[in-house]
Amino acid sequence: MAAIGVDGEHGYCIDRYEVIVVDEAGAPVVATGGVPAQSRTVATAGSLPSSGVTFREARDVCDRTAAVVDGDTYAKKHLATREEWLDAADGTVGAGGRAYPYGDALVPETCNTPEGTGRPADARKLAASGAFAACVTPEGVHDLAGNLFEWVDPKLEVSVEAAFARFRRLGLDIRPDADDVLRASSLADLRVLDSEATAMERGTLRRADDSSLWMRWQGSLPSPVGYLALRSEDLAEADTLLPVRFETTPGQPEARLVLERSLDGAPVTEKIGGAYYQDGPWPNPKRNHTPDFRGSIGFRCAAPLAR
Repeated sequence: MAAIGVDGEHGYCIDRYEVIVVDEAGAPVVATGGVPAQSRTVATAGSLPSSGVTFREARDVCDRTAAVVDGDTYAKKHLATREEWLDAADGTVGAGGRAYPYGDALVPETCNTPEGTGRPADARKLAASGAFAACVTPEGVHDLAGNLFEWVDPKLEVSVEAAFARFRRLGLDIRPDADDVLRASSLADLRVLDSEATAMERGTLRRADDSSLWMRWQGSLPSPVGYLALRSEDLAEADTLLPVRFETTPGQPEARLVLERSLDGAPVTEKIGGAYYQDGPWPNPKRNHTPDFRGSIGFRCAAPLAR
């Protein structure tokens, strides 16, 4: 692990590489079927990092992994928080620091991003950890830009009650009916954060005559889940996210939005850092996934400094 802010009281350690999830025998786990209860993480160069791990699984497996110095366990790890990840990237605990993980100037070819590799879409691929040797911080943390988006923990929970209250304070009357169908006084600046990104057709949210909300469905996933938010909000707080299910009907081009109460109290997730398959302004944070979303997202763990 790399030490960040070692001279300050808020210092910590973070994995140098995007992690690999391994089973009890040390063999890599194929996460598409779930992460076994006894698995742990390792962070080493030269191997493909694990993807397809849900946010909940990433948090749990970091919690099971020991932080070790000289063969002795001194703490348990945890999923890196948003602040820990960003501070590792800019090299400074708190405000300030570098503009990019490797320095103050953008050098596109440094990291495994579409812009950096110049590869066409069908040739972009995940690289082994550390393969882009210059994509490293002075503290020795690799691939904080590109390769995989990474889960980070913003330490927030979804609150249905708080989201409705926030919408009302901002002048939007949106509420569920007896069947939890969402009805709104207007679309205002509502936007959909679609967790299963290929399921819904972006920009098609509409309000019907009965004030219910509908969106075009691409048919790739039945009844996907996501969030409603406001375009004017930066998603910095949990009460900006209202969990919804897109109620689909086979053969019908639109899905109706209903309140997804099962996500009330669920952790808010965030992915950050960009990926080999998607460009964007670094660090490109996104909170559009629910905690059980399984996609091309990696992670790394953090731990207290060994004192």
